[in-house]
Amino acid sequence: MSKQQFPIQDDLNESQLDRDWFIQNLVYLANRRIGLGVTLTLGGQIVTGQLISGQRYFELLKEQFSNLSDVDEINELMSFFFDNQMKVYDNPESIGSEKTSYIHLENAKVIGAQGSIPTNDTFLWRGKISSISGISVGSLSAAN
Repeated sequence: MSKQQFPIQDDLNESQLDRDWFIQNLVYLANRRIGLGVTLTLGGQIVTGQLISGQRYFELLKEQFSNLSDVDEINELMSFFFDNQMKVYDNPESIGSEKTSYIHLENAKVIGAQGSIPTNDTFLWRGKISSISGISVGSLSAAN
């Protein structure tokens, strides 16, 4: 992708004022499999993790839930469900940065007054860009 092909979003219309154009551009990159660590503030909490594409988010959910049951029909239904969710991301070029409304993280941690939840590295998180009040590029990690 050349610099000329990157549709930088910096001219906002009235309906986009609730979504940060910088975050939308980071999600645009993530939807092309270019992710990085981010730390977000929203609703009095901090969320930190690795930015991933929407498609990757649903692929990982499918892996986690497609063998949930001993009943094959339920597993097939779960697999079908997540496959359908991924279809939105089949053509990332059709999803311009101005259309992005959600951000997806893997290895996410939610940090609040009570500490960090969860403590494992497999937690997936999805949030509305319009709910984010701040962002830092880079993810937080525990002190050694």
